[in-house]
Amino acid sequence: MRPDFQRVFRYFSQFSYPPSKDELYSFLSKKLLKREFEAKLNLLVTKKKLRVGKGIVYPYIKTDKYTLGEYGIFINKNNRFSLYSKSKLKRTLLYFKLLNFFPQIQFVGLSGSISMLHAEKGDDIDLFIITAKKRLWSGRLIANTVAFLLGLKRKRLVQQAKDKICLNLFFEKTDLTVPKVKRNEYIGHEILQVKPVLNKNNTYEMFLQANKWVFGLFPNAKTVFKNYIRPLPKHIKYSSHSLGDLFEVFFKRIQLPRIQKNKTTELITKHQLWFFPDDFEKKIMRYNRTAKSRSGGTGRRARFRSVFP
Repeated sequence: MRPDFQRVFRYFSQFSYPPSKDELYSFLSKKLLKREFEAKLNLLVTKKKLRVGKGIVYPYIKTDKYTLGEYGIFINKNNRFSLYSKSKLKRTLLYFKLLNFFPQIQFVGLSGSISMLHAEKGDDIDLFIITAKKRLWSGRLIANTVAFLLGLKRKRLVQQAKDKICLNLFFEKTDLTVPKVKRNEYIGHEILQVKPVLNKNNTYEMFLQANKWVFGLFPNAKTVFKNYIRPLPKHIKYSSHSLGDLFEVFFKRIQLPRIQKNKTTELITKHQLWFFPDDFEKKIMRYNRTAKSRSGGTGRRARFRSVFP
């Protein structure tokens, strides 16, 4: 089997996840024409080096899923997890509808296991939120308050919170570029695995445009995501309200000290807030390094912890 194909299957095997045709094509490290890719994929299936079965991808579309022959069980497991994921998302519909009323919230995306419809029964729901300009702290306060009022807020330091919302990443719309220190294969995967559920004013498209470096890692993804990386207006006007700006300063002053007091591995910049209970990114990177020297077994299944760790 081609090394670039093996690399994709090795990555997803950490999560017992069988990729779809589009997912496999998107994450190849070498550029291939779609027809050439499909011919090679069909040949692997014919030679029984890959197993194929029906699975579900977001938004609940049935499609072919692929896995290495010895891991055919991944497909059955994924179908079971898809049902868990669908049940979890039903619980969040009102939450998304309410956030839509707030201009401070410009984008909400599913991340982690839920974005792949691969959540276990006890998993929480990871979300990625992008706020309007100068509304990072008010946007975070709104998102957390609404989740709390609906009984969906995950408590701090709780390792596993079934069906609760985990708000672990906030970007302000004026700075959508992932920091250079975070640009690696794992984060590239996570960026392309985000599933938008609320997208105002082309915010998702702007996010992909700001992180074009992922297409250097995964050149075929440009074809899969072509509808989202179209040219956008160069000049975007942002309205500014002095009263809102004052509230923003206040909200930052009441939130930031508490965050810094309990700070562990969080990354806090002027326009971005990265929250995560453990440095999952490093675990995956370590696994990838050691996996190159292995032959066989995938070990214990990891979790799609979040779109960003």
